[in-house]
Amino acid sequence: MIALIRGGDSKELGTDKAVRSELLCFLSDKCNFMALDELVKVCCDFYREEEIVSARSTIDKFGYRLPKRKGQDKVKNTVEDLAKTILHPEHAYATDLSRLLPPVDINHSDVSAILIELRATI
Repeated sequence: MIALIRGGDSKELGTDKAVRSELLCFLSDKCNFMALDELVKVCCDFYREEEIVSARSTIDKFGYRLPKRKGQDKVKNTVEDLAKTILHPEHAYATDLSRLLPPVDINHSDVSAILIELRATI
């Protein structure tokens, strides 16, 4: 997955960069319709600590210094920091990838993925 990250404090056009981060894409996609606590729990259960730390360092590279968390809740707190950064309108963000991808017809659709999405909305 590719995420577009707005460059640091710079408001200039063309400072967006594409980075590879499945976690940032997932957070960006789901943060608009999932409660923060549930989103953090899902991410902590699914993603490994290395993936979470990698997403944090990706955000750090763009000038958004997130605190280094310690203790037994460091993974949970780090995911919360990432989600809050993505939700903040002036900070880094991962964009909605559905706008960037071309449409496909039914022959290229994964029916099992569609059923999973339908089940999630019920």
